[in-house]
Amino acid sequence: MAFDEFLDVYDACGRPLGVAKPRSQVHRDGDWHKTFHCWIIYRNDAGEEIMLFQKRGSGVELWPNCLDITAAGHYRAGETLASGGVREIEEELGLSVSAQQLIPAGIHLNVDEFVPGRKNHEFHEVYFFAHHQELGAYRPDPQEVAGLVPLACLDVLRLFAGEIQTVSASGLFLCQYGLTAEWRETQIVVSAADFVPSQDHYIQRVAICAMRILRGEAYIWV
Repeated sequence: MAFDEFLDVYDACGRPLGVAKPRSQVHRDGDWHKTFHCWIIYRNDAGEEIMLFQKRGSGVELWPNCLDITAAGHYRAGETLASGGVREIEEELGLSVSAQQLIPAGIHLNVDEFVPGRKNHEFHEVYFFAHHQELGAYRPDPQEVAGLVPLACLDVLRLFAGEIQTVSASGLFLCQYGLTAEWRETQIVVSAADFVPSQDHYIQRVAICAMRILRGEAYIWV
């Protein structure tokens, strides 16, 4: 975050209070605010239902190097899905998407104090984007994104259920070669400990939701 951006503040029922505060103060005071989540999902050539994870950059403020939502961020004051949401996808992934292409999946409430001195009270607006392209076609922001990792939804569920301990995956990662850095596809091993933590099985719920969307089912709320 290059500056202390202003965020709109809401009450606990999601009603706007007509107030905007700097992001640092919002997190300090535990004010309710809105964020955008976009999960890219698709079927691979083997017919598996896939969800694409972002590996957070090593220099980001929270949960560096952990696997997280494909693209996500805070709505700045006055922003909507058509402005703030698509902006996050473009900035983080280099992917141009319209609001009409996104599949809404409801509001996820997040209350946590994982980080001392930080009270997170967020309304996550969750969307899916059914889209398949080669990993090399993405243009991630190296300041925020260290990699992109596609995982089968079923493997994600099995990891968190403890049925398997690890899963192998081929992802796109920023690799340093001397003074230059390049995006390269590399094989890695993923465990449940590699993901950003949640208190309410959020990632598992998203995986189930993604599977239902890709199977053409209705009522796909997270």
